[in-house]
Amino acid sequence: MAFNTINNSEFQGRKLYIGYTAVKVVAVNPNKEELEKFFGNQQNEPNYMGTTTVNGKEVPQVRIEFILEVTRPDSDKTFYTRLSFFLNKGYATNKLNTKVQVSDVYGRKTWALNEEVGNHRIPVFSNGQQARIDKNYRPLIIGEDRLILLIRALFCLNDPEKWDPNTNGYVMRTGEDLARCEGILDNTKDFFKGDFTELKNAVKMAENNTVYVLLGVRTGNDGRQFQTVYNNCFVRKNRRAESISKDFDKALNEFCPNDSEFRAIPLQEFTVTPTNFGALPPADEEVPEAVPAAVDDLPFDDSWN
Repeated sequence: MAFNTINNSEFQGRKLYIGYTAVKVVAVNPNKEELEKFFGNQQNEPNYMGTTTVNGKEVPQVRIEFILEVTRPDSDKTFYTRLSFFLNKGYATNKLNTKVQVSDVYGRKTWALNEEVGNHRIPVFSNGQQARIDKNYRPLIIGEDRLILLIRALFCLNDPEKWDPNTNGYVMRTGEDLARCEGILDNTKDFFKGDFTELKNAVKMAENNTVYVLLGVRTGNDGRQFQTVYNNCFVRKNRRAESISKDFDKALNEFCPNDSEFRAIPLQEFTVTPTNFGALPPADEEVPEAVPAAVDDLPFDDSWN
């Protein structure tokens, strides 16, 4: 037996990373030519329009794909990865179809009864307290709530309320300070026509901003692993360092995809760790739905068609 050379036994594939880091958003729903700038040769023109089945009914679905520029933690080199959202044509409702998820221009969200939405009344909770939301709210498309989180964090927008030590509570900002808190998408229904102009303009406006995202590793059905990005929490760049990990950790405790691994730690190269089976929910425990039930025709709005 003869040996002419010896190869490095380390894995030669591309590195995967896990943890949070500040990234730039460099594109949204790019065409084939634009994609090739980030990922090399592409065989086909990307298609962001499709359908999905919700409650036994086929409904239009649109994929919103952001391209993120990430700086590697072990060098000053960068790589690109994708962050995806899926929006279904219809409003986010509760299971009984009696309440709708709504948001005001400051990104504050709550659930309102159908009749409240029609009259723009402020929802009142069972304890008699009014929801902390402006009356000029609007219903949210299914999946839009997560998209709003990214846009507001990318634009580094503050909440409309701030802590007042004199009253020992939160008070509304005023004047220009309040106006600078506004930030919500206006033309999301255009997405279902293939028009992403508003999003593309937003990315262009914020091209010099960075936002904290959480990278993770998704395992496919064939066992292969891929870089992925958590789409249920984003942190403004101006947040204090100690709060970034807490924000992501809180979000992961509320929801984490079963096929992906995320860790609320500073970005580092991914290494496999043993699974803590004791942390898994019992087999008969109900898992919360990631997205509310769909509805595409409500009494307060018939402008979809």
